[in-house]
Amino acid sequence: MGDRVVALAPAAGGEVVTSETATVVALDTPAGALVVRTEEGGALHRLEAAEIAADRLDHAYALTVHRAQGSTVARAHALEDGGGRELAYVKMSRARERSTVYVVATDMDQAREDLVREWSAERRPAWVIDSGTPLTDPAAVEVSARVAPPMRAALRRGRLIAERAAIAAVIPPDPRAEIRSVETELARVHHRRGALGAGADPYHQGPIGHALWEHRQAEMNLGRLQRELERPDASRRDRRRTRAALEGWRERHRVTARELDSLLTPEAARLDAEETRLTGRLSGLREQESTYRDWIIRHPEAARRLDHLSRQIEALDTGLPRGRGVPERAVGLEWPGLRPPVVAHDLGLDLGL
Repeated sequence: MGDRVVALAPAAGGEVVTSETATVVALDTPAGALVVRTEEGGALHRLEAAEIAADRLDHAYALTVHRAQGSTVARAHALEDGGGRELAYVKMSRARERSTVYVVATDMDQAREDLVREWSAERRPAWVIDSGTPLTDPAAVEVSARVAPPMRAALRRGRLIAERAAIAAVIPPDPRAEIRSVETELARVHHRRGALGAGADPYHQGPIGHALWEHRQAEMNLGRLQRELERPDASRRDRRRTRAALEGWRERHRVTARELDSLLTPEAARLDAEETRLTGRLSGLREQESTYRDWIIRHPEAARRLDHLSRQIEALDTGLPRGRGVPERAVGLEWPGLRPPVVAHDLGLDLGL
């Protein structure tokens, strides 16, 4: 159940029309029939005999652009394999929420060039007598009055993003954010190290806090009994009772000391190891920071160029609406009258045909 099918010919007495898509909701194997729910309207129809033959009904996992004309879906995925501007319009205007276009290309520049070439070309009959030649040079497209302003802006944005990525790739990584994170972790370890011996948070309510409390209780009772034993006015009978109680608390003190040591030793070792690891990591990050700062000092133009590119991209973004969930690296592109944005995730392109 749940398979999507498409009608290759009218069915159900004409209530299911050619190219209409539906979802299979029930099978009647003995009768050789099935029940489908149409995508548009949600009506249920029973298809029997010849209506479910291979030449009348087919799987609808993917449709040709021509067969998809007139249909509306929540999300659409389209493979760009030619067809010109007209087919691009059809395939990119089927979805209510988002359309995703897939381009087979070795890199983003080739993908952009292929899309510009295909989506700038008209395939209608008048194209045969057109004297103009579609632009294929991205730099020329950016300044050509023959190309719609949103397309020019989107291609410029894609070029700026590629340039920014190329510059960022040669700059040593800036470790300052990670340094702050490691310093925070190191301070946390130092706090826990100090809290360990005192049984303070985060150990207060745990086994270590309880064992420390038991050990301190034994120490307090030992001290109290020792003071009672040293009282000059104590009777001989009281001294015997005090010595007996003192011996019991000495044994209790030894037991709690062993229990506490069994908890403190491994935790102290773990904190020491963590402190050593973080200290070493911090030392390495400070060396990276020195390398980064030296590089920036020697190449101030790189930082200025990155800032300039980011400001240009941000300015273009204000005129290129982007859909929710579009990757940060995506390139925004809008064509008039068409919604929603199209996303080519693998190439970092957001092509809003």
